[in-house]
Amino acid sequence: MSFTDEKLKVLNDLLSQYEFTEAFTFYSLKDIVTDSGSSSKNYINLSGQNFLTKNKLSGEGSLAIFPIVFDYFDAVLDKKMSVSNMSFSAKVSGFLNFNRGDEVIDFLENNVFERARELRNKMIHNNLTICEENGNIRLPSGQTYKIADLSHLNRLVFNVAFKCAHTNPYSLYEKCAALALYKKVFGSFQSDVIDSLYETEKVIDMVVCARNYSDFSKKTISPDKSLY
Repeated sequence: MSFTDEKLKVLNDLLSQYEFTEAFTFYSLKDIVTDSGSSSKNYINLSGQNFLTKNKLSGEGSLAIFPIVFDYFDAVLDKKMSVSNMSFSAKVSGFLNFNRGDEVIDFLENNVFERARELRNKMIHNNLTICEENGNIRLPSGQTYKIADLSHLNRLVFNVAFKCAHTNPYSLYEKCAALALYKKVFGSFQSDVIDSLYETEKVIDMVVCARNYSDFSKKTISPDKSLY
């Protein structure tokens, strides 16, 4: 196993204990429906917290772990682009010119990485202001983040990176959920691509909270059943 593969495995194992890795919205209940019945999957937390969820971090805890979440995205780029001994700036430039042929996915991957990179760099170099009294983080550029929204940022960055790593397709629901997270964290899109694909902001004003999910893909319909 290469160093990049091992790094991805270690980071994924480390981060997967937290609830923000559970897709773009947190699924409190997952049902799989088959011809013989249905089953539900829930994660059991052994730490003494809510036994139906993985570990949930506070806003401050989300800020503390964010650089590791970004490192996961950075490792995904190393794997995706098969880069080695390349400067970070050259790698970033190459990634921003990389596309998957879907305007929304390209927008998410490029812009989420760029915005996350800015915050990560300012954190590493201690070049930001944390105002716990009003619950904000302020960057020298003037960009402001709400500490309470950083759990949404981690969810967005991790899951965009995860889908990028595995070249997973997005359903329309996942695109809308990801864009809703992006808007909540960063405030706006500033993209004609998004405006042209989603004519109304109501599509991306989803509430980023728990969802129930039922998978009927394993359920069949009897050939003698009448459909109307």
